[in-house]
Amino acid sequence: MKAFWKGQLIAESDDIVIVEDNPYFPATSLNLQYFKSGNTTSIGPWKGTASYYSIEVSGEVNNSAAWYYPAPKDAAKNIAGRIAFWRGVVIVSLLINKNPALACHNTKTVGGYCMKIYK
Repeated sequence: MKAFWKGQLIAESDDIVIVEDNPYFPATSLNLQYFKSGNTTSIGPWKGTASYYSIEVSGEVNNSAAWYYPAPKDAAKNIAGRIAFWRGVVIVSLLINKNPALACHNTKTVGGYCMKIYK
């Protein structure tokens, strides 16, 4: 899968974990020059406390558009070290994928790719 914002590739990996319809990318897959740490947090009842990154591309900032769980609860250990996106980040994956959990449901299909905009 690939994640784009403002046409810029911000993350890419085949090692994706899907939780609550959100693809979580490994932290090592991020193009770090586009990510800025922030002070925003939120609490997920079974996942723990989320922290957020803002994404900056060509001087435009998408505040708190990526989130991660620095210390996830036991039920969410599978997303430790992973980041998910929203606020207009476009996620793209090939239609044919080794992982059936990554099927193109609830997405637009364009030119052989699944495309979903995370709001």
